[in-house]
Amino acid sequence: MGLTVAAGVFLVISILSGFVKLDFSKVIDGFFGEYSNLVGVPLVDPEGIRSSTTETTLKQLPGAGALDSEQEVRNSETDEISVDPYRAKFQSEASIFENEFDAEISSAGFSAWNKILQRELLETKRISMNLYSQGRYIEAYQEIVAMNEIAENELLSKLDAISKLYKSAEIAYQNDDHDLSLGLIEQALRFDPGSVASKKLKNKISQLPGIVGNLRDAQTARVENNSQKELFYLEKAYSLDPTRNAVHRRMEILRVGIMEENFASSVSMAMASVEQKELSKARRKFEEAKNIFAHRPELRVVEIAIRTLELEFQLTELLSLGQAASNNDEWEKAEGYFLKAALIAPNNKRVVEGVKTSQRVINAIEVAGKYIASPHRLSSDNVAKSAQDFLWEEAEAAKFSGLLSTKMAKLEELVVSYEIEVSVRLVSDELTFISIRGLGTVGKISEKVIQLRPGKYTMEGSREGFRSKLFKFEIKPGSKLFSIEMYCDERI
Repeated sequence: MGLTVAAGVFLVISILSGFVKLDFSKVIDGFFGEYSNLVGVPLVDPEGIRSSTTETTLKQLPGAGALDSEQEVRNSETDEISVDPYRAKFQSEASIFENEFDAEISSAGFSAWNKILQRELLETKRISMNLYSQGRYIEAYQEIVAMNEIAENELLSKLDAISKLYKSAEIAYQNDDHDLSLGLIEQALRFDPGSVASKKLKNKISQLPGIVGNLRDAQTARVENNSQKELFYLEKAYSLDPTRNAVHRRMEILRVGIMEENFASSVSMAMASVEQKELSKARRKFEEAKNIFAHRPELRVVEIAIRTLELEFQLTELLSLGQAASNNDEWEKAEGYFLKAALIAPNNKRVVEGVKTSQRVINAIEVAGKYIASPHRLSSDNVAKSAQDFLWEEAEAAKFSGLLSTKMAKLEELVVSYEIEVSVRLVSDELTFISIRGLGTVGKISEKVIQLRPGKYTMEGSREGFRSKLFKFEIKPGSKLFSIEMYCDERI
């Protein structure tokens, strides 16, 4: 009863110390003076703490027969040491912990960093204060000295890790890797939620998808030889991150280049090459003209003619590649080709059908794969019905893909196999109450045979005054009689 009251008292103090700055010397001399009867608490071995910041060796103080402060005090006249100086030393170390470590150790960031050590340090703090309240100043001092040493080292390690995460996030950001940089800075913020620098970097990283998207659009425009469009997207990217010197240089080059574009006598030859579908020659002559007369209206005419021919060739090639990929059951490649073709001719019948079919097959393969990867889910009536509906709805899509056809045949086989129930023999002591999660109760039995469909189950046994038990088991399709024993025989 005394231990329970003591634990409750110190739990309250530990909770309060996380929100309110406490004067440790007042707590020690005042509060524990009122509850000076606290005894029998576990101690953390200071040598064990010093050897590792992640392993704590606990020992139990003897309740009866422990030395009190009078027995521990030695007479200086007999060349022995008094424990009284350790009272002041302990107060000093306690003040250090309170002022330098307590807030950090109790924080959510430190919990994310090392929750186990957080609990151990706070428990050691409680133990040392309890020892102090008993007048066992030397032991209390040893405990809190060890605790401060571990706290200081671990906080330095945390700070170093946060610094590395921040620097790595900066590098990933500079490499335009949004997911990596965001993951790194979010991890740093888990360890230090209040970091202003990390929050600023995270906000900067949040702009990265927009920057990268604009740069990607700019690159596409550049491939299309559309200088104005490229400059537009580069300006948007630059407005989000004015530190990108390479983007700024490219913008200046484009501006100068656009201004210097011109025509030449080769314009007529360029148009003739377009009519003859000599794309390479048309491009070459067009470039010559553009380098001389940048602002002539004829330039746009030639540009449109060349671009139309390019798109015509690209469309023909993309449709050919898409069809070849479809024939080879490479549907993701096929989808990519058809989607690119859709940018050229979105209303083209072959393009529309190609996109629709490839996406349908890809989705069906993915869905079938998920069912096959987790066949135990088919033990659920709802999941089994969903699988059956899927097989019916996508039967037409299976005609286009051998891979999909194979997966759907496998799924159909699994659906059938998971409909066949298996006999399960349960044995107990008529004292344990048995239930199966998701199915219902079995009750108190000595022996019973139930029918279960293949799948994963969790059986729970409970008995008043005894520890409850959980038993997880899986019934595979085609299994024979199962036999399971469930007893709750471990007293609480």
